[in-house]
Amino acid sequence: PTAVVRADADLLTAALLNLLDNALRHGATTLDVRVVHATGTDGDACVLRLHDNGRGIAEERRLALQRAIDQQDYEAATGLGLMLADLVARAHGGSLHLLPAATGCVVEMRLGTPIVP
Repeated sequence: PTAVVRADADLLTAALLNLLDNALRHGATTLDVRVVHATGTDGDACVLRLHDNGRGIAEERRLALQRAIDQQDYEAATGLGLMLADLVARAHGGSLHLLPAATGCVVEMRLGTPIVP
């Protein structure tokens, strides 16, 4: 179904371009991008889920990156792309998550604004 994502177009574009660049630099040749509506303890949200077919992230590294993102400790572990995507998600009342994946890498950008049908 058609959905409208309410977000700052420039910020969202910059974040997505950086995430796409990360996917390409890590060997991805395809990328599945989904926009889903999510309901959680913080209320409704728009979730942008990007799943690439690149080399992926080792589980230990993924967990370390997620900790750094959660603590906003960007200098310790994250690159510019993840830092920017997290800052954009936070600017929209949301968060960034690196999800476990059997293949490739899955990045979930949760925006605190719901999808408008």
